[in-house]
Amino acid sequence: MVLSHGTGVRIPVAVPVITNAPQRLHYGVLRKLTAGLGLGVFAAALVLGLAAVSELPDRYELTTYDWRMRLAENPASINRNIVLLEINDLSIRELQSGYRMRWPWPRVAFGLVVNFLHRGGAKVVAIDVSFPERDQVREYIFDDPNDKWSGHQSDRAFADWVRESGRVVMLADAVYEGIADAATKDVNPSTWHASPFSAGPLAEPRPLVLAPYQELADAAAALGHNLGTPDDDGQLRRLVPFVSSDGKQLPSLGVAAALIAGGFRPSDVAAEGSTLRIGDRRVPLVRRHLGDHDQWAMLINYRAPGLIRTPSGMERPFPSYEFRQVFAAEQEILTNKKPRIDPAVFKDKIVFIGLTASGCSTSSARRCRRLSRARCPESRCTPASRTASWRTGSSPRLPQNRVLRPS
Repeated sequence: MVLSHGTGVRIPVAVPVITNAPQRLHYGVLRKLTAGLGLGVFAAALVLGLAAVSELPDRYELTTYDWRMRLAENPASINRNIVLLEINDLSIRELQSGYRMRWPWPRVAFGLVVNFLHRGGAKVVAIDVSFPERDQVREYIFDDPNDKWSGHQSDRAFADWVRESGRVVMLADAVYEGIADAATKDVNPSTWHASPFSAGPLAEPRPLVLAPYQELADAAAALGHNLGTPDDDGQLRRLVPFVSSDGKQLPSLGVAAALIAGGFRPSDVAAEGSTLRIGDRRVPLVRRHLGDHDQWAMLINYRAPGLIRTPSGMERPFPSYEFRQVFAAEQEILTNKKPRIDPAVFKDKIVFIGLTASGCSTSSARRCRRLSRARCPESRCTPASRTASWRTGSSPRLPQNRVLRPS
């Protein structure tokens, strides 16, 4: 020990140390034994934990994903060739008040919009709305009492316009799992052809894929599924690129649209370990254990929030139009008027038609709850799936008239 006087001189002082050697040895051994046992227990717990939770890196990835996406937001970097066509609340109200088209609309309303986009030269049109059954309505009377349509005619006209376009991707519902405790998953479901593209073992197995009514399924350039699995906190951060059912595979709606727009060939798409190769791109997939299998999904690249502030107010980051505007523009062309929207604005665009109306999900949920003995997953009946589903229709017939006159 060293002491210091006020003079600053350091004086060494010997201090006797009283020890108990046997007791110190006992404590030392005990301390080492305790430390060793603690390390052993920790190592065992770590090994068991990693064996039981093999998805630990994936969970860390998802935990930090929201934060990293906010940091990486860059609305200026989005692809301006992707255009949104929104079925919003105002569109539902205006088609009712102006054309006496009550929601859910007859399929001819969608057919007219598809025809308008075809006029403009859209590269791909992806419709995120489900049409699983034929329309059984005997007669629609719109704003002109003499302009009458049956559900048969409406269905057939929609399929005709989709076939004529040759660039339309229709939704095939992979969220719906079929009728509970029944021998068959659904009553008279449409048949659908396997996609020429495949993700091999990375495709997610599904008990049922509910395609559009048969004429529409046959007319579409491709079908795309809507399966997305929310994480444990309820957030949707990943989508399944491919599903498989009855030995057939189907890409998601977005992947199907991208494959058509990019002119890819079946040989351009393949599974390579935990990566999906599309052309010269590699899409890493995240593994998640679900039930008796591992699900492989791709993380959603959120380039921008749903709305961004601009000098004119809050707007979508992607170019966006309302369904009512495009529908009215097609009506104006058919009645030899100048359209309020030039079809050419959709030239070479990838157009997604989907629901943003707040009331649609509520009515769909009520309809789903009324389905007898049907298992209706909550995600099918809420905005998470972004699809509307109505069950009307019957066998088609050629339309007598393709012009709906605005009021």
